[in-house]
Amino acid sequence: MFAARLLFSLGLPLLIGCQPGDFRAETELNPDGSVTRTVQQKRLAGDADAWDEREDEVSLASARDWDRPLADVPPLPANRRARGEGGVRATGRFASADAMPHAVELPIASYSNIQKDAEVPPSRLERDVTVTDYGVLTAYEWEETLTAGTDPVRMERTRRFVLEESAPLVQAVLEQELGQGTDASALSEWVLTVGDDWTADLLAALLEAAARPGPLLNAPADRMREIARHYGLDAPDPRDDPKAAAAAGRAFARTLLAERVTVDGEPLAGAKLDRAMEVLMLNGSGPAGAAALWNGQLVVKYGSQQAGHDLAGVLTARFFGPNGLLGTGESFAYRHRTPGLLLETNGSILSAGDADGESAEVLFRFEIRDAWPFGRPMTARSVVLHPGRQREWFGEVLVGDRVAALQFLERMQYEHVRTEWLTAMEAGDAEAMRKIMK
Repeated sequence: MFAARLLFSLGLPLLIGCQPGDFRAETELNPDGSVTRTVQQKRLAGDADAWDEREDEVSLASARDWDRPLADVPPLPANRRARGEGGVRATGRFASADAMPHAVELPIASYSNIQKDAEVPPSRLERDVTVTDYGVLTAYEWEETLTAGTDPVRMERTRRFVLEESAPLVQAVLEQELGQGTDASALSEWVLTVGDDWTADLLAALLEAAARPGPLLNAPADRMREIARHYGLDAPDPRDDPKAAAAAGRAFARTLLAERVTVDGEPLAGAKLDRAMEVLMLNGSGPAGAAALWNGQLVVKYGSQQAGHDLAGVLTARFFGPNGLLGTGESFAYRHRTPGLLLETNGSILSAGDADGESAEVLFRFEIRDAWPFGRPMTARSVVLHPGRQREWFGEVLVGDRVAALQFLERMQYEHVRTEWLTAMEAGDAEAMRKIMK
């Protein structure tokens, strides 16, 4: 609880970001590896000239309307245009996925000081797309990921740094406010030991929940209470009884302060214990002058109040990412077409494609908050079979369906096998290729 004071005491809006509106796109990966994409969103990041066609002030169809083609979205009525309700629709044809512009960059949350911290990259779409011609088939692999602007390693470093910064700050605030003879060093030590273990367990539970499907913020509630009980805080579920849960938290804090803070060698008690609870804002609100007291310690520790606020913004951005992903409900709805037979995807299958040339189509729908903290990938893998080449080489079709294609690509995962195959294919050595496929 004390570790969070460094951030929460500054009154920072931790999870509130700008509202960017929904993001929609229709993308086609063509057989030659070129890409056609149409995007629709509130604002278009990057170079506007990179797009072949652009229309401003279009109606913004929501992610819920993903089945409505973007080409059918009507112009924005004049009254809504005057209120700034419109968006942008742009279409481009690109030689490869690498040539596509980065059109999505989420707004920076108000807490972020990313200009002061090179460790905090903005959330954006990153692509990893490969097209590989194996002769018997061409494999198309598409991965496009909305990054979170943070990761578990950065979050763990931030967690520990916050403890190391907040422990002496809490100690200094208490010793200043409660007066001469106050010793809060044992409380500081508790934060750096028990508090360290406690917050490490909480972070592990949060990351575990984030790795599972479902709403992140609801999933770990029971696990959080289990962890709290392990460290001595037995409180009811705040979703069931928020008042009782808050009372249990206050009782735990009072006991901790009484055990870990002394005045003239005696355990903290009475009016000074009440004052300590108020100063640390553990009663739900701080007394008059508490903000000035904390800000004064920021000046002592960091040289200025602003420097302390800047640090809190940087730490919040390092942990939560700079874009306030958890504080927004906007969605992505990306339709993706890929040549041939669909082999794998983490999206919803709209069409599995076929061997006669019909492209496969998948839908990726998710909320922006789903990208925190691991990023949210959109993946699709497909193949176009080449039976004519196979008959020319082998006199028969050896890779003629999805199962055979998957088996072939599993072999190609081994670099030495892939190198041997590509060498044989380039030489037209059908016997060597047949041996590899056995």
